[in-house]
Order: sequence, then structure tokens, then C-alpha cells
Amino acid sequence: MLNSIGIEISKRQVLRLPTTRLDPFITEDSAVLHAGLVSAPFITVDDTGARHIRRNAYTTQIGGERFSIFRTGFSKSRLNFLSILEAGHQDYILNEEAMNWLRTQGAVEQAIVEKLVTRSTTIFADQVAFLEYLTG
Repeated sequence: MLNSIGIEISKRQVLRLPTTRLDPFITEDSAVLHAGLVSAPFITVDDTGARHIRRNAYTTQIGGERFSIFRTGFSKSRLNFLSILEAGHQDYILNEEAMNWLRTQGAVEQAIVEKLVTRSTTIFADQVAFLEYLTG
């Protein structure tokens, strides 16, 4: 079609357009997810499976009233879903809200809850730092 209106472009050039220089789009997509998760009064989640490169793949949709994101991968695990919700953040935060949640769950051993009690907000850079704190 482009050739018919006088634009000389190869098939390879056309295929490269949507697959190169994606950094600004990735940054924007991550910002949309973060802003949506922070501001939405509720979120919806859905997933669907399909074959991709001769393997089972899954697309997860997370959205609210004003945003929607889609992630496709080869895992449909809870850990994969949580990694999507983390939106690139890997830190762990212990604060009063987290402690209240742990207490209401009743599924965490009291010794662990006591180990986690802190007077101020504690931030761990990643899961490794958090696990080192737990075992230390």
C-alpha cells in the first residue's frame, strides 16, 4: 500500500517499526500501571490462554475505570500475577498497615509476627534483603 502511494519502504523496514525503540513505550506503560493501581478504587483482573511460538501462553489483563494493561507470558502462576502487580518495584515495606494485615490473617505464626514488629516503617530493597532480615 505504501509503495502504491510513492513511499519506498521494504517489508523488513515496515516490520521493524513496531519492534524497535520501545523504551519510551515501556516507560509509559509502566507509569500507566502504577498510576492506575494507586488511584483506582478497584481493579479487575482476567486472563486468557493461547498458543504462542508452539507453547501455551497466557495474557493477563489488569484494569480499572480509567486504565487497562495487558501482559503476555508463559506462566499463569500466582507469582507471575504478583510480579505484574509489582509494576517493576521489588522493594518490601514493613509498616503498621502491613502488620495489621498480618494480624487479621491469622495464618502467620506469632513468632514471625513478633519478629516483624517494628516501631517505624522499614524498607527492604528486594526479597533477598527481606529474607535475610527474617533469618537474621
